[in-house]
Amino acid sequence: MTFDTARTRLWDEVIHLHDVWEQYRKLYGHSEDRVKLLNASARGFFARLQQLMVRDVILSISRLTDPPKSVKGEANLVLSTLLEDPRLANRAELMEELKSGIDEAKRLARPIRQHRNRYIAHFDQATAIGAPDDPLPPVPGSSVDNLIARIEAVCHRYRSELDAVDSSFELSTLGGFDALLRVLEDAERWRHHERLERRRYHGLGPDDGGAA
Repeated sequence: MTFDTARTRLWDEVIHLHDVWEQYRKLYGHSEDRVKLLNASARGFFARLQQLMVRDVILSISRLTDPPKSVKGEANLVLSTLLEDPRLANRAELMEELKSGIDEAKRLARPIRQHRNRYIAHFDQATAIGAPDDPLPPVPGSSVDNLIARIEAVCHRYRSELDAVDSSFELSTLGGFDALLRVLEDAERWRHHERLERRRYHGLGPDDGGAA
């Protein structure tokens, strides 16, 4: 794999991480009302989707912050791979800046990596049954926000300095979250309309007690 191919694949992974986390925050981190909407629409499906998205984010962050070499000595495609760019040979200041950002990302990723190592990649028995002597550390959404922002800052700096590219994550996937939300909201409004119609049929006002 050439370096150009490697850095393109690495950028694709960062974009994927950004997109999945943004969708997750919009679905599950927006408000209690939105979570209620998801549960009213398809509780089991959205609960399972939440688990899968969390795992995806954990795995993606862990892959990006893995060591450059595996235990078998094979090269990993990780954030540190950017430091192998030959164009950095005469850019000591930029090299140090990128290395510092990557080291900070690795530091912030430690709690998340513990989740990957003990519960996803290796199914730690005590953790799985809920009785570990050393519980997994909590990972608040704000911590993931900060970590992903750090990863993206490194990539932005690298691309702007070496490729003269101003990166952006503002493009929305066609048929993505916004389209899904409109469908769910329309469905919820229809369900609400049907409930009101049934109450009227049974002679009940919108705020009366009784079966609907």
